[in-house]
Amino acid sequence: MTERLHDRTSRRSRARLLLPLVALFVLLAAAAPASAGGEETGTISGVAKTDLGSPVGGAHAVVQDSRQFAVTSSSTGAFTIVNVPVGTHQVVVSAPCRPPQVTTVTVDGTENVGNIVFPSSLNTDSVDHVCRPAGTNFGLDPLVTNVLPLTGDDAALHVELPFGVLFYGSLRTSLNVSTNGFVTFGTASAARANIELSDVNAPSDAVFAFWDDLVVDASSAVKTGVRGTPGSRAFKIRWENVRHFDDAGARLSIELTLTETGRIDMVYSGVESRLLERGSSATIGIKGTAFQFLQQSSNNANVLNGLDVEYLTDRAPVARAGADSTVASGTSFPLDGSQSTDPDGPGLSFLWTQVGGPATTIEDKTSATTTVKGATGPATVTYRVRVTDPFGRFSTDDVTVTINAPKPK
Repeated sequence: MTERLHDRTSRRSRARLLLPLVALFVLLAAAAPASAGGEETGTISGVAKTDLGSPVGGAHAVVQDSRQFAVTSSSTGAFTIVNVPVGTHQVVVSAPCRPPQVTTVTVDGTENVGNIVFPSSLNTDSVDHVCRPAGTNFGLDPLVTNVLPLTGDDAALHVELPFGVLFYGSLRTSLNVSTNGFVTFGTASAARANIELSDVNAPSDAVFAFWDDLVVDASSAVKTGVRGTPGSRAFKIRWENVRHFDDAGARLSIELTLTETGRIDMVYSGVESRLLERGSSATIGIKGTAFQFLQQSSNNANVLNGLDVEYLTDRAPVARAGADSTVASGTSFPLDGSQSTDPDGPGLSFLWTQVGGPATTIEDKTSATTTVKGATGPATVTYRVRVTDPFGRFSTDDVTVTINAPKPK
């Protein structure tokens, strides 16, 4: 005990002597880029947002070179990649159900790329399917307990369904489960090399929950289960604790839900920090024919632990900005988008902008009905309402207001 106390005292004395040197070192370090092993480095920061200004949390930002520096954006969309070697790099920012965004950055210190802007509308296919991240607090279903006799590498098993599930407008009564994280409703496949779903060589009539080179070993299993009542039943398939062929330490569970109504859900569990677990070499999505597909992600590590992504049919809303009108100079007048509709139900959001004429003031730009403060004529002004549904699909409509000249005094 005495020796330990004495050692601590000695360290404090040495620390007091070193303080001026430490302060000098900090000043020098602040004046130059950080270095690792003698190599000059810097940082890249930015914010992932939609074109409407909403933050994109959980986006994956990566420096696209052999070092694969990668981070995940916060709930505000902010990200910072540290220790990036000095030089010019491409940074790819990706998020589920959105097209990846690429920017080029020259690093010679601390770099801020500003906003990385994604479309506010989520990915859709040619027949109005849409996918949407539902959150990252989802777990695996305890009812998924039936173990299939499917193990090994690059194998597939035919399964008769206990009830029909709807997929691309047709009722399916059987499917083929591959060890490589996908199912097909037509020809069985165990293809291990994932490709883009736009490629004609990608299997058709299939659901790709996590298409990669996976192995169902002694620590893994493929299981099924059923939940719900007739009319809304769900058939579930789980690839449980499967490992990646190229990395025995990269493991995750993927749970796919297929329903009578056509809704599809994909839940991911056991995802840690390895990029392979997060989908860096996986393709995720659904595909009907060669030209009907909806891709959630391909070779982008944006899968998070607890992530649930839902797929369903979603038609575009119809915007109606009201009839053109004529108003007196200097009077306030209404804008009315309340006749806008969504064929899939409630939940529309509104955004009014002025797109023509001399500047005026819209009191509440995000309300279905609003008021424009009195403007002086003569003038012709045009306003646009954008209506957006809960899945980001939108439409616009314009209305023109003619403002008369002031009455002579």
